Amino acid sequence: MAIIGVSANLQKAEKRVFYQDMALYYAEENIIKLIEKSGHTPVILPIHQDHDKGAEKLINIVDALVLSGGADISPTLYNEEPKDIRWSGVLERDHFELALLKHAKKRNIPVLGICRGFQLINIAYGGSLIQDIPSMRENSFEHRNQEKYETLTHGLTILKDSFLYDVIGEEKITVNSVHHQGIKELGQNLDVMAYSDDGLIEAVKANDADFVVAVQWHPEWQNDDMISKKIYYAFLDKIGS
Repeated sequence: MAIIGVSANLQKAEKRVFYQDMALYYAEENIIKLIEKSGHTPVILPIHQDHDKGAEKLINIVDALVLSGGADISPTLYNEEPKDIRWSGVLERDHFELALLKHAKKRNIPVLGICRGFQLINIAYGGSLIQDIPSMRENSFEHRNQEKYETLTHGLTILKDSFLYDVIGEEKITVNSVHHQGIKELGQNLDVMAYSDDGLIEAVKANDADFVVAVQWHPEWQNDDMISKKIYYAFLDKIGS
């Protein structure tokens, strides 16, 4: 049984019924349950104040890493200023997760990036993001709808010569879509594995590591879709190999 680290979301202190004016670290339940059902133990990795040393210590006690979804990543990490204050991101989480990825690669443990994690991996490899797809990219699909949320979907084309095709075994699938940002410039040493049907990159694999794989959607939310969950199973199967 392996220990799988899941990067924590950070919710800033605010007025609420419970934990009023207190910040919270949390992870989404579906990821946790999926890991548990696979026979492994999930551990939520909170942001350590000493980003680098804390990340190194935490990575040394896990066998694999999931970089989870959540808030936007600060555009300052790819040399841009936020075009809207809402897209400023959470720098402390950004820096900590970049450190987690760095030390995970040093140990050569499997890394899976989900949604925000997909975007973070692209930035770590020197890429950049479209800060807001609806206002900055013409002829795009609707990629996020707050009311529909995880029920919003679009088509995806998987490249036949990719690792993802080997895992999924199909060229055309449907995935959920809850993001308003996406890859603008692809990072170095990242191979594209899939595009949305409006041309956005939606899955990548690093070619300088044994298993650093990332997807823009949330496979764990597609409860009746075993196709997308094959990504998690491929990730978990890689542990200890």
